[in-house]
Parts: sequence; structure tokens; C-alpha cells
Amino acid sequence: MRERPSTLLARAVATVAVAGIALVALSGCGDSAETVEEATPTTVDELCAIELVVDCSQGPSSLVVEVAGATTDEEVLEFAADVRAVAAATPSVTTATLELEGPPASQLDGEVTAPPKWLIEVYPADHDELTALLAKVFEVAAVPGTTGISLDGEWPTVTVLDMSDLEWVFTTVRELPLFADGGTYTLLAADDRLTIVHVPARMSDEAVREVIRIALEHPESRVLLEAATESPHNPTLYVSGLTADAVAELDERLSDPRLADADVDGYPVSYVLSSDGEDGTEFTSGTFGGVGTD
Repeated sequence: MRERPSTLLARAVATVAVAGIALVALSGCGDSAETVEEATPTTVDELCAIELVVDCSQGPSSLVVEVAGATTDEEVLEFAADVRAVAAATPSVTTATLELEGPPASQLDGEVTAPPKWLIEVYPADHDELTALLAKVFEVAAVPGTTGISLDGEWPTVTVLDMSDLEWVFTTVRELPLFADGGTYTLLAADDRLTIVHVPARMSDEAVREVIRIALEHPESRVLLEAATESPHNPTLYVSGLTADAVAELDERLSDPRLADADVDGYPVSYVLSSDGEDGTEFTSGTFGGVGTD
């Protein structure tokens, strides 16, 4: 028996209606899967509530914001602009610092606390200059074994996690733009046992590597290569906590003529070695390569 046209029409309408409902439902599912972008923060509270922020503190005139270690360089650049904008809009804030979370405790000696991977003052700062600076910081941060990257004015500092990596890190970082004119290299240790202030205009890279090797071979010592970050610099090496025999060995080693060019212009670079004995602390001094002071 043939169906009447009215019955066929009713079924067709019903089919279209069901299909329409299905399309609406699917459309709704698609909308719910879309990523909702966070609104641009306008206050400190809104800034600190952003998901990538792991710590946020505001002082009487300062703002310090730390972001998760997994934050990408692109996210940092975008977020730095937000921090600057919020700081500029907050009358009480005169400086704002952005930090990247440091390495996990599992990578560290139990006696030390990890500094931030890097920390940079982002306000007040010129936008273009800040972007260029962050690009240089990212280069250093990409070198394995580095943390604690910071600047005092224009003078950079980097901290090395493991003493055995220091020579390689120095050789690598030394060639990067941020450290091209010098910088400070430290070892992450509870006793601050190693600090090297390198001024390329005054001290050769090979002389610095010799200092690093001494620190590696004498883990009981405290090594400081000191130099002013402004002219005339006058680098001086101090090694303390040595035995009397170690002092004699290092005095002969450092005064060897092969190190006469420790200063790139041939000026003397002094060293002071010390040991503790029954009669107190004894000091031995000399110059790299035995270069005279006349």
C-alpha cells in the first residue's frame, strides 16, 4: 500500500528537525573545546592570579613576580609586557622584577637553595631595550648547568650548578653577547667557595681557565678572582684554605712563565695564597708568570 504524500512530508520534516538538533549539539561541543584566552591584567591582583605565576610579592615600592620554569621564551616576552604595564599603572610601584623559577631541589646539594634561573628588572625599562636584553638572557639560560643569571647595572652574573661544568660553561658563556665585555661566574655552594670576576680587557681566557682548574683540583679551598667592574679593574686572585704543601705547589705553578700573558696587555696580575697552621695564617704572594712590578 502506498503512503500518502502528507505522511512522507511529515517524515521528511521530522528528519530535518533531528538533523538540525544534532548540528546544534555538535556546534555546542566545538565551542566548549575552544581555548579561552586570559584577559590582559590591569591590576597587581589580576597579574598574580595568572596561571603561569608561581610566586608574587609586592613591597612598599616594588613588585617581584616569578613564573614557572617551564614558561617559554615567547610567553615570557608577552608576560613581561603585562608586568611593565601593571607596574606603570600602579602608583606605589617604582620597580618591577621578573624571575624564572630555578632548578628543582632534586638537582641541588641539600645545603643550598636554588636561585631563580634568571631575574631581570622589567620596570622601569625601555620596551625595545628590555626585549633585546631578554633575548641575551635567554641565550645564557639555554646553556646547560646555568642558573642565577642577573645584572647589576650592565654587569652580568651567572651561577654554575656543578663545579665540574664550570670550565665548559665559562668557555661557552664567555662568547655570548651578554658576557662579551665581562661578567661574574659563581658556583652554587653553601660556602660561596668560588667567585670569578672576569674582565676580558685585562685578563686572558686561558688564565681564567687556570684558576678554574685550581678550584677543581683543590675542593677544600676558597677561590676568589677579584676585579673592579670599572677601570682600572686590577684583577687579583685569592686562594685560601690550602695546606702548606698546596701553597708551595700553586706558587710555583702560577709564577710559571707560561702564564706571563695572563694580563692581555702584559701588566702583572697578582695572587695571594694562604694556609692555616699552628702559628696562624701564612700568606704567599706573587704574580702570574712571575711578571715584575717595575
